[in-house]
Amino acid sequence: MDDDTLTIDTDTAATGHGVLVVRPAGRLVWNTAAIWHSWLETRTAGEPVLIDLAELTFLDATGVSCLIAAHRRLTGPGAAVAFARPGARVARWLQITGLLTLLPVFDTTEAALRSLLPPMVTP
Repeated sequence: MDDDTLTIDTDTAATGHGVLVVRPAGRLVWNTAAIWHSWLETRTAGEPVLIDLAELTFLDATGVSCLIAAHRRLTGPGAAVAFARPGARVARWLQITGLLTLLPVFDTTEAALRSLLPPMVTP
């Protein structure tokens, strides 16, 4: 079983388009949710955010709530959030909960980035 750890890496320069890329890694579960919420409290809607889920190995109901909270907090006038590359376990949770149809979830970071940029800007 994986350790219940979560790290969050952020990078604005990665896309070259002013999109904040967030890379959570590990398990987003009840006892790591405080790490997510501490990071989220430092953010406000104001820039596009791409949350790359590729290194997120597991989430539970609390983790699902954390993703919903991020979507709500980071979406606003001139700002949007997109989720990319969920692994099989995470995608299964998103499917079971119906979030695949409610949240902007993409198979690739390129598709997620395109959804966040104005039509005239291409990655």
